[in-house]
Amino acid sequence: MLHGHGDDGYRYGREFKANFSSNVWLPTRLEALRDHLFARFNCVTRYPEAAGESLESMIAEIQGVRVDNLLMCNGATAGIYTVAHALHGRRSTVVFPTFSEYEDACRVNGHALDFLQWDAFVAGAEPEGDVVWVCNPDNPTGAALSADWLRARIDGRPGKLWVIDQAYMDFCLEPALALKEVLTRPNLILVRSKTKRFGIPGLRLGYVAASAEHIRTLARFSPPWSLNVMAIEAGKFLLKDRFEPVLAEYLAETQRFRAALATIPGVEPLPTQTGYFLVRLPADRDSTQLKNDLIEQHDILIRDAANFRGLDHRYVRLATQKPEHNQLLVEALRAWMAE
Repeated sequence: MLHGHGDDGYRYGREFKANFSSNVWLPTRLEALRDHLFARFNCVTRYPEAAGESLESMIAEIQGVRVDNLLMCNGATAGIYTVAHALHGRRSTVVFPTFSEYEDACRVNGHALDFLQWDAFVAGAEPEGDVVWVCNPDNPTGAALSADWLRARIDGRPGKLWVIDQAYMDFCLEPALALKEVLTRPNLILVRSKTKRFGIPGLRLGYVAASAEHIRTLARFSPPWSLNVMAIEAGKFLLKDRFEPVLAEYLAETQRFRAALATIPGVEPLPTQTGYFLVRLPADRDSTQLKNDLIEQHDILIRDAANFRGLDHRYVRLATQKPEHNQLLVEALRAWMAE
């Protein structure tokens, strides 16, 4: 298991004024979900469904696939490890910089690993592995590939198995590959999260979509009761409630936030198509020191991005928060850079 992800505030034993370290949507309209879960609390006295079947059926109906095209998981990361486990011993290419769990999941399951830089991949470089792992939109950069571009790569290389992590698809205006595309593409596996868009990652709820043959294989490596009853109930409630956060407003605030950061001499917020983005510091500054200083002096938590493959001590990742919190960070970073 890897350590060093975002949202590691629990390590510091304190409350933060603002948390920019986790790529989840701002918590909004959670009162109805809270009341629903309280009303269903007695469910915890029974075992959950073995495979989250009721929620699985709802997702299948909404997305236009069959239940045998889905595998429910205890968060998208659990889905990643299940896929890597089922494909143990294969040769995998990871497009980077990206979520470190693809590499770790492949490594612990005996994959032969190689790596392809994102810009080279976009320019047409060929992945060497027979399994290709792509985060779209990417974490930590916020870059996104169009569905048409990905579809052409996938269809043009039917001998490769493409694992596309769509955990952040709801943070981006670029249309994503539709779930039903797994019905006609046996070389495609999609991984999705059901909690990030609602700001409730602590519930751990995700799923994998693929051909029925792939799902049968994956299910052999998935333990029973992988979803707890509260996660199942929350998932069904959110599907019925159909509450949709306003993406345009969130992305507009992201661009305002980036523009404010760009006014700080030496600070370079990098382009993004999502609500999170990388910031590059001058070579004589250190991302770990910045994180620690923001914690100690301002009660602000950010993501030190130095441990992403392809990045170094100059990079941090920020996820847009409320305007007043974003301004707190702008002012704190301006003061730190002036020291």
